[in-house]
Amino acid sequence: MKISNYKIAILLPVYACLLLLFVQGKSMASLCYGLPMDLQAMTDSAPNIVYGTVVSTRYVGKCTFTTDRDASGMHPGSVDMANVQPSALNKGMVITYHNTFNGVDVYSVKIKRLATLKGGYGGDTIEVQYYDEFTGLFEMLHVGDHGIFFLDSESRPFNLYHPFLPTANGIDPLPADGTPIEMIGKYMVKSLRADASDKVLEACTGECIQLRLKKQAVEALYKLSTDGNVRISSYGLWGLLAFKDKRAFPNVVDFLLDPPDNVNLHAQYMGILSALGSLGTPSLASGVVPLLSASSVGVRREAIYALRIMGNPDSIPALANELWDEDSDIQYCAIMALADITGKHEWGPTVDIFKKDPEGYLNKWRTWWKQGGKWDRNNAPKVRVDVDGNRIYDGGRW
Repeated sequence: MKISNYKIAILLPVYACLLLLFVQGKSMASLCYGLPMDLQAMTDSAPNIVYGTVVSTRYVGKCTFTTDRDASGMHPGSVDMANVQPSALNKGMVITYHNTFNGVDVYSVKIKRLATLKGGYGGDTIEVQYYDEFTGLFEMLHVGDHGIFFLDSESRPFNLYHPFLPTANGIDPLPADGTPIEMIGKYMVKSLRADASDKVLEACTGECIQLRLKKQAVEALYKLSTDGNVRISSYGLWGLLAFKDKRAFPNVVDFLLDPPDNVNLHAQYMGILSALGSLGTPSLASGVVPLLSASSVGVRREAIYALRIMGNPDSIPALANELWDEDSDIQYCAIMALADITGKHEWGPTVDIFKKDPEGYLNKWRTWWKQGGKWDRNNAPKVRVDVDGNRIYDGGRW
């Protein structure tokens, strides 16, 4: 499978992601699961949150669409519409978003309400408007969509890009014994199961990680990681790695060294790479070192970055070996990792300075290593470890 540096896509600012989605169309929007979801902010701000299923959809007409929502798709104020054809809405719509979308398709859906997590919704069904415009940025709703729906005060999606959080089918309404975000977390954890769809597993794994639900979710993720289907097990590996659970090894190494090329594993691959670069737990360094033999430059780069953050001196020999890598980016990453771990920061140049004299810096480190370079405890940076096991020094994180 051809592997690219997915971390770049993860770090793109919102405006760049908008451009990518516009160029690639709806398939890209589906792949990226829209724009990043801020589940905590949505839960705090949306006036109504319900658990349910879309049971019907109806086309209403077209409108001109303008919005004052922020870049995340959420809106704190009112929403209006204009020029709907055929005339099926009682009022006009004007929403401001830096520009106006013309020819937006308006739909009406009925949601079978199974439980209300926030707000005053009662009754069996809720009628909700949603929209589809030409760039494909707005998330469409379909019959059968099941999960947590975030609605404004007038039964419209509170977030245009994420009108709902998909969860697994067949979960009975849970007792309302927690805050809205706690209840959402419980539905997500119960959705971490082998019969859930990719859309559900991607969303719930990612959001459990974002909300730091390690205690609640880690055993469900471990069960996924042992599934014989790599499409399913890779979601479990992603979650375990993000929660710094050593049970992710060595399977996560095997996955990154030889990912299958006949299955669409983009989301899992991106998640695992991102989690790898954020490990920060020195005791896991020995599990990461084998990734330095990967054929993918992107995997090797993330592995070096992870070892740099971990700061385990036992990884110095493996990092020194990367000084002879054919890729200049890998060479530079190895230099910076060695500089941080050994405390030789004067030998750790900026990228621009390194490019002016790469051989000069490489030869310094190569000579140091050939002459028996060792970790100098006296010159190494003073380090403490945070609650997640991440090394911290000089008041900042590597």
